[in-house]
Amino acid sequence: MLSWSRKGIEEAWDIASLKVLKLYGLKKEQYKKGRALTSVLELDLRSTTVEDLSFLADCKNLKNLHLSYMKRLKDLNFLKNLTELEVLVIEGNKIEDFGVVSCLKRLKQCSLDSKIGTAKSDDFIHLKALESFGLYGNKTMQKVSREVKEVLGLK
Repeated sequence: MLSWSRKGIEEAWDIASLKVLKLYGLKKEQYKKGRALTSVLELDLRSTTVEDLSFLADCKNLKNLHLSYMKRLKDLNFLKNLTELEVLVIEGNKIEDFGVVSCLKRLKQCSLDSKIGTAKSDDFIHLKALESFGLYGNKTMQKVSREVKEVLGLK
């Protein structure tokens, strides 16, 4: 447990040695750049109104990312910079295009859920590190999920 006031810390983004960060229900102005972005390995963001997560491109060491119920989130282009990412879980968002996930060569676990999302098998079949994979939310996503699992020999 960390006593923020004694350490002169005003918010989680200021903690330079932070490895795991779970933030739920924060407002747009509470998300910003900070020293924690360079050290955090595991990030779980839930139930916020944030639309733009481009600042997460600075999380060069991030291995595990969960984005849940961020109803205004539409753009995942920041993922291109997260080359160390091994686990990606996205659910309850307004993401339409998951093509950027194809840049994540080290991805081992991928679970994407979107009622309005689209995906193509070609975006995923070259991700040879995948051990667990699932697309959910609509028939198109589920069809692509089955195709990718078959090509990669996943259950």
